[in-house]
Amino acid sequence: AEVLELVPGVTSRERAAYKKDELSLAAKRHFLIEFWAKRDEIKSTPINETRMAFYAAVGYANSHYGLRFVPGWKTARGRIFTKYGAPDDSLNSTMGGRGIRYQVWRINRGKARWFIFGDRSSTGNFVLMKSNEVSEPGTPGWLELITPQAAGDIAIWLGYPQQYFQNSN
Repeated sequence: AEVLELVPGVTSRERAAYKKDELSLAAKRHFLIEFWAKRDEIKSTPINETRMAFYAAVGYANSHYGLRFVPGWKTARGRIFTKYGAPDDSLNSTMGGRGIRYQVWRINRGKARWFIFGDRSSTGNFVLMKSNEVSEPGTPGWLELITPQAAGDIAIWLGYPQQYFQNSN
Protein backbone atom coordinates (compact mmCIF):
# COMPACT_ATOMS: atom_id res chain seq x y z
CA ALA A 1 0.00 0.00 0.00
CA GLU A 2 1.16 3.50 -0.77
CA VAL A 3 0.94 6.08 1.98
CA LEU A 4 -1.03 8.41 -0.33
CA GLU A 5 -3.95 5.95 -0.21
CA LEU A 6 -4.50 7.14 3.36
CA VAL A 7 -4.99 10.77 2.36
CA PRO A 8 -8.68 11.62 2.81
CA GLY A 9 -10.32 12.28 -0.55
CA VAL A 10 -7.59 10.75 -2.73
CA THR A 11 -9.20 9.75 -6.02
CA SER A 12 -8.75 6.51 -7.92
CA ARG A 13 -7.41 8.58 -10.83
CA GLU A 14 -4.75 10.15 -8.58
CA ARG A 15 -3.87 6.76 -7.14
CA ALA A 16 -3.46 5.24 -10.61
CA ALA A 17 -1.44 8.22 -11.90
CA TYR A 18 1.05 7.98 -9.04
CA LYS A 19 1.45 4.21 -9.32
CA LYS A 20 2.42 4.24 -13.00
CA ASP A 21 5.68 2.31 -13.35
CA GLU A 22 6.98 4.53 -16.13
CA LEU A 23 6.86 7.69 -14.00
CA SER A 24 10.35 9.05 -13.42
CA LEU A 25 11.41 10.30 -10.02
CA ALA A 26 11.06 13.89 -11.30
CA ALA A 27 7.53 13.13 -12.56
CA LYS A 28 6.57 11.64 -9.18
CA ARG A 29 7.91 14.74 -7.41
CA HIS A 30 5.91 16.98 -9.76
CA PHE A 31 2.80 14.86 -9.15
CA LEU A 32 3.23 15.17 -5.37
CA ILE A 33 3.70 18.95 -5.55
CA GLU A 34 0.42 19.30 -7.48
CA PHE A 35 -1.32 16.66 -5.34
CA TRP A 36 -0.60 18.53 -2.11
CA ALA A 37 -1.16 22.00 -3.64
CA LYS A 38 -4.77 20.99 -4.42
CA ARG A 39 -5.26 20.07 -0.76
CA ASP A 40 -3.66 23.20 0.74
CA GLU A 41 -6.52 24.70 2.73
CA ILE A 42 -4.66 27.95 3.55
CA LYS A 43 -3.06 29.07 0.31
CA SER A 44 -1.91 32.41 1.80
CA THR A 45 0.77 30.73 3.94
CA PRO A 46 4.08 29.36 2.64
CA ILE A 47 3.49 26.05 4.42
CA ASN A 48 0.96 23.44 3.31
CA GLU A 49 -0.66 22.73 6.67
CA THR A 50 -2.69 19.84 5.30
CA ARG A 51 0.43 18.04 4.06
CA MET A 52 2.29 18.78 7.29
CA ALA A 53 -0.59 17.42 9.41
CA PHE A 54 -0.79 14.28 7.26
CA TYR A 55 2.92 13.51 7.53
CA ALA A 56 2.84 14.30 11.26
CA ALA A 57 0.12 11.63 11.58
CA VAL A 58 2.28 9.19 9.58
CA GLY A 59 5.21 9.97 11.90
CA TYR A 60 3.06 9.43 14.99
CA ALA A 61 1.74 6.15 13.57
CA ASN A 62 5.28 5.00 12.81
CA SER A 63 6.52 5.76 16.31
CA HIS A 64 3.51 4.35 18.19
CA TYR A 65 2.11 1.50 16.09
CA GLY A 66 5.10 0.13 14.20
CA LEU A 67 6.07 -3.50 14.49
CA ARG A 68 9.32 -5.24 13.75
CA PHE A 69 9.98 -4.67 10.03
CA VAL A 70 6.57 -2.98 9.53
CA PRO A 71 6.23 0.81 9.58
CA GLY A 72 3.41 2.01 11.82
CA TRP A 73 1.32 3.48 8.99
CA LYS A 74 1.07 -0.01 7.44
CA THR A 75 -0.39 -1.58 10.61
CA ALA A 76 -4.16 -1.56 11.18
CA ARG A 77 -4.09 0.96 14.03
CA GLY A 78 -1.51 3.14 12.28
CA ARG A 79 -3.49 3.14 9.04
CA ILE A 80 -6.72 4.06 10.82
CA PHE A 81 -4.92 6.76 12.85
CA THR A 82 -3.36 8.25 9.70
CA LYS A 83 -6.58 8.13 7.70
CA TYR A 84 -9.17 9.22 10.30
CA GLY A 85 -7.16 10.90 13.05
CA ALA A 86 -6.59 10.16 16.71
CA PRO A 87 -9.38 8.42 18.60
CA ASP A 88 -11.45 10.68 20.82
CA ASP A 89 -11.86 7.82 23.26
CA SER A 90 -10.60 4.27 23.57
CA LEU A 91 -11.46 1.12 25.48
CA ASN A 92 -8.63 -1.27 26.24
CA SER A 93 -9.17 -4.81 27.39
CA THR A 94 -7.21 -6.45 30.12
CA MET A 95 -5.79 -9.88 29.52
CA GLY A 96 -7.91 -12.54 31.05
CA GLY A 97 -10.13 -15.43 30.19
CA ARG A 98 -9.94 -17.16 26.86
CA GLY A 99 -10.46 -14.14 24.60
CA ILE A 100 -7.80 -12.10 22.90
CA ARG A 101 -6.65 -8.64 23.90
CA TYR A 102 -8.63 -5.93 22.13
CA GLN A 103 -8.79 -2.18 21.77
CA VAL A 104 -11.77 -0.09 20.65
CA TRP A 105 -11.46 3.40 19.23
CA ARG A 106 -14.20 5.97 18.92
CA ILE A 107 -13.75 8.93 16.57
CA ASN A 108 -16.49 11.55 16.82
CA ARG A 109 -15.19 14.19 14.38
CA GLY A 110 -17.29 14.34 11.23
CA LYS A 111 -19.06 11.03 10.82
CA ALA A 112 -19.01 9.09 14.10
CA ARG A 113 -16.85 6.02 13.58
CA TRP A 114 -15.65 3.17 15.74
CA PHE A 115 -13.00 0.53 15.21
CA ILE A 116 -12.43 -2.71 17.12
CA PHE A 117 -8.88 -4.10 16.96
CA GLY A 118 -7.69 -7.45 18.27
CA ASP A 119 -4.24 -8.80 19.07
CA ARG A 120 -4.60 -12.40 17.90
CA SER A 121 -0.94 -13.32 18.38
CA SER A 122 -0.34 -11.50 21.71
CA THR A 123 2.58 -9.67 20.06
CA GLY A 124 1.08 -6.19 19.87
CA ASN A 125 -0.03 -6.70 16.25
CA PHE A 126 -3.61 -5.48 16.50
CA VAL A 127 -5.72 -6.26 13.42
CA LEU A 128 -8.97 -4.53 12.54
CA MET A 129 -11.76 -6.88 13.57
CA LYS A 130 -14.90 -4.75 13.11
CA SER A 131 -15.91 -1.19 12.28
CA ASN A 132 -19.00 0.79 11.41
CA GLU A 133 -16.99 2.38 8.58
CA VAL A 134 -18.11 0.40 5.53
CA SER A 135 -14.88 1.09 3.62
CA GLU A 136 -12.89 -0.69 6.33
CA PRO A 137 -13.36 -4.46 6.07
CA GLY A 138 -13.00 -6.28 9.33
CA THR A 139 -12.07 -9.86 10.18
CA PRO A 140 -14.63 -12.56 9.37
CA GLY A 141 -15.50 -14.58 12.46
CA TRP A 142 -14.13 -11.89 14.77
CA LEU A 143 -16.70 -12.63 17.47
CA GLU A 144 -15.19 -16.09 17.93
CA LEU A 145 -11.93 -14.41 18.96
CA ILE A 146 -13.34 -12.56 21.97
CA THR A 147 -15.52 -13.68 24.84
CA PRO A 148 -19.28 -13.03 24.81
CA GLN A 149 -18.72 -10.84 27.89
CA ALA A 150 -16.20 -8.73 25.93
CA ALA A 151 -18.62 -8.38 23.00
CA GLY A 152 -21.30 -7.16 25.41
CA ASP A 153 -18.89 -4.76 27.13
CA ILE A 154 -17.82 -3.32 23.76
CA ALA A 155 -21.44 -2.91 22.62
CA ILE A 156 -22.40 -1.09 25.80
CA TRP A 157 -19.30 1.14 25.64
CA LEU A 158 -20.25 2.08 22.06
CA GLY A 159 -23.79 2.92 23.21
CA TYR A 160 -25.54 -0.15 21.82
CA PRO A 161 -27.60 -2.85 23.56
CA GLN A 162 -25.46 -5.57 25.17
CA GLN A 163 -26.54 -8.12 22.53
CA TYR A 164 -25.75 -5.81 19.59
CA PHE A 165 -22.93 -7.94 18.18
CA GLN A 166 -24.49 -11.36 18.88
CA ASN A 167 -25.64 -12.01 15.30
CA SER A 168 -23.10 -9.76 13.65
CA ASN A 169 -19.92 -10.98 12.06
